[in-house]
Amino acid sequence: MPPRRVGRRVVVRVAPFFTIVASAGGICPSVFPEVSYLRGMAKGTFDRPKSFDEYLRTYRDDHQHPVNRVCHMIGVPMIVASLPLIPTVPPVGLSLFGVGWGFQFVGHYFEGKKPSFTQDLRYLAIGPVWAAIEWAELVTGKSLYELELPETEVKATF
Repeated sequence: MPPRRVGRRVVVRVAPFFTIVASAGGICPSVFPEVSYLRGMAKGTFDRPKSFDEYLRTYRDDHQHPVNRVCHMIGVPMIVASLPLIPTVPPVGLSLFGVGWGFQFVGHYFEGKKPSFTQDLRYLAIGPVWAAIEWAELVTGKSLYELELPETEVKATF
């Protein structure tokens, strides 16, 4: 696919799920679907790619209601477990997949927010990481992953 200009940036789709974005600030390769990324650039709202911590922080902020958190801690592992089962044992894999998504949408009903992946497809990969961290912290009773605070966020100590 030939390069195309989006604002002051040049976008080159090298292959499905691999895009290179070049601007005066440098080159940013990506291996994720670029739907929201390109929309943000087209609107002029894109500054830089989010860090892993920023994605996790946003995901955590979008999942505050206790019912939503529990639904995701059950539904996300079901979806992940279903993926290898779908081609090998379709009835079991598809059932797990459907019920897992059902749990997540019920949770979002209680949260009152749309799923994060409706804004950026990368959240489909962040969800399993978040669920794994939540389960590990629940089982061990320890905080295993501390999110970096952005420069604008200040920790209050009393």
